[in-house]
Amino acid sequence: MKAKTKIQKEIIALRETLKPITQEQKEEAKTMHTKYVLMQYSTKHICLECSHNWSAPKKETLKKKSISCPCCKTKLKVDERLKNGHEEAKYFGVLDTVKGWQVVRIFYSEKFYNKSGVDYSIREVVNHFINDKGNIQTISAPVFGMSFYKDHWTFGPLEFRSKSNASAPRVRIKPHKYSKKVKVLPVFKRNGFKTTPYYLMPQDLFSLLAKDSRIETLFKQKQIVFIDAAITSQLDLNKYWDVVKVAVKHGFKATTENLLNWRDYIDLLHFFGKDLKNPKFVCPQDLEKEHNRYLFKKQRQIAAQKIEDLKKSIQKDNKLFKQQKSKFFDLAFVKGGLRVEPLKSVEEFVVNGEKMKHCVFANKYHMKENALILEAKIDNQTIETVHIDLKTFEIKQVRGRFNKPSKHNSKVVRLVQQNMDKVREIALKSA
Repeated sequence: MKAKTKIQKEIIALRETLKPITQEQKEEAKTMHTKYVLMQYSTKHICLECSHNWSAPKKETLKKKSISCPCCKTKLKVDERLKNGHEEAKYFGVLDTVKGWQVVRIFYSEKFYNKSGVDYSIREVVNHFINDKGNIQTISAPVFGMSFYKDHWTFGPLEFRSKSNASAPRVRIKPHKYSKKVKVLPVFKRNGFKTTPYYLMPQDLFSLLAKDSRIETLFKQKQIVFIDAAITSQLDLNKYWDVVKVAVKHGFKATTENLLNWRDYIDLLHFFGKDLKNPKFVCPQDLEKEHNRYLFKKQRQIAAQKIEDLKKSIQKDNKLFKQQKSKFFDLAFVKGGLRVEPLKSVEEFVVNGEKMKHCVFANKYHMKENALILEAKIDNQTIETVHIDLKTFEIKQVRGRFNKPSKHNSKVVRLVQQNMDKVREIALKSA
């Protein structure tokens, strides 16, 4: 799309002044990629770095996770499924500055594995320009037609696309690796940025560092989990900030695994009118135990309410729930005896919460607009509950009875991930 506004024309002009990726940075990008050994027949081994081939028992090699090439001495990964002509793609990030703009440059790096040699290519596909006020301007390479896949680049010029493109999954990319040579604006250095955005979405981090002093505070204290939760809308800092300050001050260790449980636990404390400035409550020694204790207490309190009032509430919630989520009701992911499908009524949330002994109903997940809740069953027996974030299309929680993963957890996660494009397609079509 041709640049129309003054700021768009400025970005396109500045883009032309950016220096090409250096040879040193290209070499850095190469280190992201895996080095493989190709095994053929019962003994033939081929190094897919230097093309040297040698004989060794395949069975013995398969027992190892890696093997060294006798010629180039490179440590090679062992993968029985690897075929000649394999391809691997990763993203490489360069943090640069140009005339008052912070630039996140994202490169698409491909490695082609062939027994006759290895080919690399690296091409720039996305630029995010962020100013000192936190405003983001995004330009990107074109993609094939209506593809939902973010890797279908056609490698044309980087330009402004449609307004919706700036928030599309294909440009919201977390690089696998960043260049060691980092340039950042003084405002971001002052606000705590040194060398890496960790695993955060880089443009979101820079934008929030400029706009929100709370993010600056958390970043300086390396509380990355809380920042990530704020960026992905899993933790509303306007609502939880005072509690987060208590947690950080008194050493609560937030992890990607316990953050959502902790947030739900804080909601339960609030429900019971507990003192949320008291670290005794906010930073429990055994989070899972305390979460479950208050959850069961709330469930008992809900069960003690008048049946008629509860029915009225369910009927009211059902109407809104079906308006928001009925478009997903035909989804069903099936593999062998495993079946995963959405909960289709508030009554089903009640039953699921009681079976699994967790807070899917008590904390009103059916009323969360960006949450899709699915139930996993084997032989018609509920084994786990799955929470998909409809904003990021990521699996946020997969919990079995008492919020613990079942023995089938990895199968459930794999099946849902394999079918995530179906969820995305339905969500985007109705957006």
